[in-house]
Amino acid sequence: MLDLEWSLARLCHEHSIRVFPPERHPHYSQALNFLSKHLEPSHRVLDVGCNTGVMTAEIAKLVREVIGVDYSDEAILTARETHRAENLSFEACDAIKYSTGLNERFDVVVLSHIVEHLDDPVDLLAPLSRCCRFVYFEVPDFEHNVLNHHRESLQRGLIYTDVDHRFELDRKDAVTLLERCSLQVLESEFLFGSQRYWCKSV
Repeated sequence: MLDLEWSLARLCHEHSIRVFPPERHPHYSQALNFLSKHLEPSHRVLDVGCNTGVMTAEIAKLVREVIGVDYSDEAILTARETHRAENLSFEACDAIKYSTGLNERFDVVVLSHIVEHLDDPVDLLAPLSRCCRFVYFEVPDFEHNVLNHHRESLQRGLIYTDVDHRFELDRKDAVTLLERCSLQVLESEFLFGSQRYWCKSV
């Protein structure tokens, strides 16, 4: 039953992507609502793991400059072809290599559904926290459904079983990870199956 619940929820989510245009999908809309409360017109933003640039392009409407980075050449090609603005650019690069090689500062780093794909999120978060003032951090919310705790008690497998998902974070895990990387949580939100955090680098 737990596997059936997860499968149906996953199928519904994937179908919703076909129903809603990307910029109007509830997932993107809610994330942008939370993020836009903190962005300022003068901000310079780095969007790590930007995929095809849907969120990156929306952020560009609110700030001075945005750079989107993703490891997928194909995703970056789509982003460049689809989203064009003078204050918007995209780079194809591995996120960890890019972050460790940074010698410039950003006002905001956006990390939306990235760290759950990494073997060790500290390898990405730690260098990024040193080159920015604020971090927007979003991951799946393990605690959004009591059935997840049933699954954990029964020692079932990962709930987010995409082939490249490495682990899950409950809310305590997420805050512990952020604090370990010298990030102080200023505001949080738990809606629509996601944890969202606005953090200050300390």
